Amino acid sequence: MFSWNIIGILIWVAIILYLVFIVQNIRQRRIKMIIKQHKRFTWPNFLINVVEVVVLLVAGCSIRLLWTIRIWKMLTALLQPLSMNH
Repeated sequence: MFSWNIIGILIWVAIILYLVFIVQNIRQRRIKMIIKQHKRFTWPNFLINVVEVVVLLVAGCSIRLLWTIRIWKMLTALLQPLSMNH
């Protein structure tokens, strides 16, 4: 049980670090675009931003879903002996 908690914490730390990377990456690309191309918006840059954010959301939601499934399995395993007594 303890090892699963550590693994979960490490995965969430990795997701938070990826969020920090995304923010820095978006900021860096936007500044570079403004300075070099004198533009404030380009579709390729916008699409890269969207893909990065979608990957982050999918990672966060999938980890949350996996933990929910794991907790559900643990609860059903705990409650199963109680239902057999009736």
